[in-house]
Amino acid sequence: MKLELRRFFENDNLKQDFDYSFTADDDLFSSDVAVKGCVKTVTGIVSLEAEVSVTVTTECAKCAKEVIQRLNVPVSHLLIDKLNEKLRQDHKGNKHQHKG
Repeated sequence: MKLELRRFFENDNLKQDFDYSFTADDDLFSSDVAVKGCVKTVTGIVSLEAEVSVTVTTECAKCAKEVIQRLNVPVSHLLIDKLNEKLRQDHKGNKHQHKG
């Protein structure tokens, strides 16, 4: 799934819901991974809010019985289009400096 984010950075008060699922290449997941949420712009700030849901099947480390657990993980992230000039200069100046 791809979301075209450019329009969110160029406009205000936009919202786009999404609902997507995929099959993970991992035996731990016993269901598809579902991602449901929205991208929105409010007063120039672009944010992503979502919930990732999946069923995990594993073995109890103590008794070796099968354990099935449904996980619902909230995800929240602020998106930026570019660093402001001050942050860019600070990042360049500290790029290869290591304290030891």
